[in-house]
Amino acid sequence: MIDIIIGGIMYSATLLNCYDGDTCKIHVEEFIPFQEYSLRMKGYDTPEIKGKCEYEIDLAYEAKEEIILYLQDLEEPVFISDKLDKYGRMIADVPGLADHMIDESLARPYDKGARRSWCDDVD
Repeated sequence: MIDIIIGGIMYSATLLNCYDGDTCKIHVEEFIPFQEYSLRMKGYDTPEIKGKCEYEIDLAYEAKEEIILYLQDLEEPVFISDKLDKYGRMIADVPGLADHMIDESLARPYDKGARRSWCDDVD
């Protein structure tokens, strides 16, 4: 279970899956009728599963595995914004996650705007 805070109220959520290293889906039992929500993690960007080169795709799967492990061990609450991103995902501020993913070389800092291709990093 993951504790989430939305609008100052704490709820318990179940991590259903992560699509990649910065997008996950949760289930919140108390939210009726809609109980499943996509989250976009704040502060970083990871490679895409449907990447443009093998390097990006491989790194995307590593990032996906890492975020799942991180969230499963998380003891602090996740703060969820009341605003949605351009794809309708809730923005999640997970304590320490952005720094962790960047330190593991699985992500880059991100705060909107253009993103550099991960394939540019291939030697």
